[in-house]
Amino acid sequence: MGATAAANGGNIVANYKTATHQLSLDFIASLSNILFYKAQPKVNWYVLAGYGLMLADVDVDALNESGAAYNYSSIDFNRKKKDIRKDLKDFYDRKYEQNAPNQGNRVQIGRKDDNQLLRHALNVGTGIAFKVSKRFNIGIEEKITLPFDDYLDGYTAQAYDKSNDFFSYTSVRLNFNLGNPNKRVEPLWWVNPWISPTTSSTAPSYETAGTRTA
Repeated sequence: MGATAAANGGNIVANYKTATHQLSLDFIASLSNILFYKAQPKVNWYVLAGYGLMLADVDVDALNESGAAYNYSSIDFNRKKKDIRKDLKDFYDRKYEQNAPNQGNRVQIGRKDDNQLLRHALNVGTGIAFKVSKRFNIGIEEKITLPFDDYLDGYTAQAYDKSNDFFSYTSVRLNFNLGNPNKRVEPLWWVNPWISPTTSSTAPSYETAGTRTA
C-alpha cells in the first residue's frame, strides 16, 4: 500500500477483501423479565458482552497487472459515488496479491502461515426477541466485534485516524425451545423472576374463625 500511496500523493483507495473466523464466549443479560407487572413477558430485550478469538484473512489489491502501483489520476472522484464505484471496478485487476501488514510492534505476533491475522476481540451487542408460542420465538440481534487492530481493511490512516477497525453484523434468529413441555419449563428469560414457575393461577386461600374459603 505504501507504493500506491507514494504514486498518488499520499492518497489511496482501500481495495481489499476480508474473511474472518471467530470463536466467541458471550454473556447475555435479559432486561425484559424484570418487568414486575408481567408474569410472562412477550418481548425479550437483552444485551451481551464477551470475548472472541478471531482469525482474519485480509488480502489487498494494490498493484496492477504489470506489478506497478495503481495510479488513480484517470479516476474522476468528483463524480457521483455510484459512477466512481463503477470506474474503480473496471480499473482494478482484482488479483489481491498482498496480505495485510501487522500493526507496529506485532510484526512477529499473531500470524498464521503468513496469511491470517490472529487477534483477541471484544464483543458487545443487543437484541430483541418476540414470543410466538411457548416453544418458538423470533429475534433480531446486532453484534459489534472490536479486534483492537487497524488492518482489517488492509490499510491504516496512521496520523489521520488513531482508531482501530471494527465490524458488525445483524442477524435474524428463529429460536426453538426443545424438550418435553410437560416436564420442562420454558427458558427463564421468558418468566418473571419474582414469580415461581410452579405458582398456581388460582386465587389465594384464606382461613377465618374455623372456616376456610378458597
